[in-house]
Amino acid sequence: MYNAHEVFEIGVNIEKNGRLFYQKAALQTADRDARTLLEELAAWEQSHVELFLDLQSQMGKNAGPEYSFGDEEASAYLQSIAGSHIFITGADIDGIVKKCRTPADTMRVAIGFEKDSVTLYTGMKGLIPEKFGRGDIDKIILEEVRHVSLIARRIALLA
Repeated sequence: MYNAHEVFEIGVNIEKNGRLFYQKAALQTADRDARTLLEELAAWEQSHVELFLDLQSQMGKNAGPEYSFGDEEASAYLQSIAGSHIFITGADIDGIVKKCRTPADTMRVAIGFEKDSVTLYTGMKGLIPEKFGRGDIDKIILEEVRHVSLIARRIALLA
């Protein structure tokens, strides 16, 4: 079972790892447009980190970190998704970046990250009560969907 603090911590860690990937990938990408997109994605991921930290802070004021979710099935689903996310805590970001030999390789990893995030945050949303920021999770989901679209367009241009 997850508590609210842990759910938001998952989001913080995944977004930090995504930001780090985008920053490192941008440094090794020769394609100027791809590099610009990666830098923008890194900035967006940082804004998501800040939002999750803010939600964590607000939740702490309202319920405390001991607040637990009562839905075992939803918690098991979230655990399964979080455990298979490309940028879980402890992910080898340097190793992932090294495997990206071309801008197209980098964009394929990026789109996988964004799709995984949409799936994870959709599952997360079901556990978050409105008073703890469900609407904010919806905003992040919409931004992640937009990222998928931007990356898909870049992939098409690189093909």
